[in-house]
Amino acid sequence: MNIRLDIALNDITGVSGMAILQAIVAGQRDGKALASLVHNRVRKSKDEIAGALQGQWKEEQLYILKDELESYQHYQSRMANCDKEIETLLKQITARIAATRKAEVPATDNTSLVATVKKATGKNRKQKNGAAYDVSKLSMEYFGVDLLEVEGIGEATVMTFIAEVGSDIIKFPNKKNFTSWLRLSPNNKITGGKVFSSRTPKGKNILSNAFRLAANTIAQRKDGVLKKIFSRIAFKKGRAAAITALARRLAEIFWIMTVKKVPYKAQNEKDYEERTKNNVIKNIQHKMRRLNLTVEDIGMKGLVAG
Repeated sequence: MNIRLDIALNDITGVSGMAILQAIVAGQRDGKALASLVHNRVRKSKDEIAGALQGQWKEEQLYILKDELESYQHYQSRMANCDKEIETLLKQITARIAATRKAEVPATDNTSLVATVKKATGKNRKQKNGAAYDVSKLSMEYFGVDLLEVEGIGEATVMTFIAEVGSDIIKFPNKKNFTSWLRLSPNNKITGGKVFSSRTPKGKNILSNAFRLAANTIAQRKDGVLKKIFSRIAFKKGRAAAITALARRLAEIFWIMTVKKVPYKAQNEKDYEERTKNNVIKNIQHKMRRLNLTVEDIGMKGLVAG
């Protein structure tokens, strides 16, 4: 048909795209009329969109479009029903957890928990094709902490964590055991006090893959301490090693938050840079003491080399 809706809109399954597709299936063929259906946030002008919606309307292709649109809407409806069923089951689980927590925690703590839920649920932007229920609130009710507070973590990662581990996270005595189970910790081979190999063992784990995907998302961010950690490791060991290391860091954060009930607090970037700088200075000082070097020695050698 030579209709380029994909050029007019970045996402044809969005609000504007679905409105135009439904209008075409209903019989609308005028480009300007179709362009008038787009949301006011669309960057392209109405004339550009109308121009992209001009073409040859072939009956056989219109039939295919109608059939595929109905199939898409059908599966969207099925997924929505599945989300409702999941939400019902999760509410039953969180209700039991809440009852147990209420018996163990004083009433004052319950009040602060509710306040934290309200604060957390209002700030997270809903993701496209995300769960129909509030994952942030679910995390608070399930674990007592909001896992979406962690930078770079999305709803899919939290839901995978609940599905694969959930309340069984307490069975891991420490974060090292948890990351080893995920096959994100290096398998160090030590002989005579020296590390001869520290490769991360291979293996398929749905949750570890979710953490790797989250780490890759953080790697694409412009700022944040976790982004700086990734860049520092990637500079030394490469991107693949940095993804694994950051995935391990995220798994450790999840263990600390859910087992220790510690809310996530993002580190200050300036403090992180200052701490990294101090660690570099300490390493240099340690090497100087080991080699019996002084500042004067380094200055003299620098002058000779110059």
